[in-house]
Amino acid sequence: MGVLEIIEGGLAAFGLPAGGEKLAAYLERMLDYNRVVNLTAIRDPEEAALRHVVDSFSLFSLGVIRPGDRILDIGTGAGFPAAPLAILSDCEVTALDSVQKKVRFVAEAGEALSLHNLHALAGRAEELAHTGLRESFDLVTARGVTKLRALAEYALPFAKVGGHLLAMKGEDVAEEIEEASHALAALGGELIRVERIPLPGSEIVHTVAVIRKRSHTSTKYPRKQAAILKSPL
Repeated sequence: MGVLEIIEGGLAAFGLPAGGEKLAAYLERMLDYNRVVNLTAIRDPEEAALRHVVDSFSLFSLGVIRPGDRILDIGTGAGFPAAPLAILSDCEVTALDSVQKKVRFVAEAGEALSLHNLHALAGRAEELAHTGLRESFDLVTARGVTKLRALAEYALPFAKVGGHLLAMKGEDVAEEIEEASHALAALGGELIRVERIPLPGSEIVHTVAVIRKRSHTSTKYPRKQAAILKSPL
């Protein structure tokens, strides 16, 4: 099965509109760039199509992404899920990463593919959350970034009250969810549900913790990275 077939099969499985060719073009650019600059450990095109592209747009199946939403993708890496979300919607998507080479790739690929709603930003989440970006996004996404109790502190300050954090995880998240209960409460968030998402045409099942921002986050959060890692909430 080829890359485009995998992507288009995923689009059909999740009831999404056409967009396979542009998604495949983004992935091809990423894999070419990856030969020179390390962006991902997944080098097989078909595996990357499933684990990066299809996994990213599976978020639309959750029913929380609305037309025109402002989305922040924390720890975007090579642009996943940020780029697929931008390609398949009119949302304004900001891809944030602390690694400059990854941000450079996302910016260059977005420009080459005329993705005017994809914005690349270099910086650290714990610092940028204390700027004008604070509580300015309808949706915050993060894919395999860190344990949920720490991720919540990085991410929830960016979400508007009433907005959501979509924390993309592996198959087993029960322990992380339990550990994060105090952090979510302290940061103004509440767990709505944990959704298991099988990736079409495979035995892979990923989970997404859907967290709603119910109240403003105290301005003392997020703390500096050292404090977050040393003493998680």
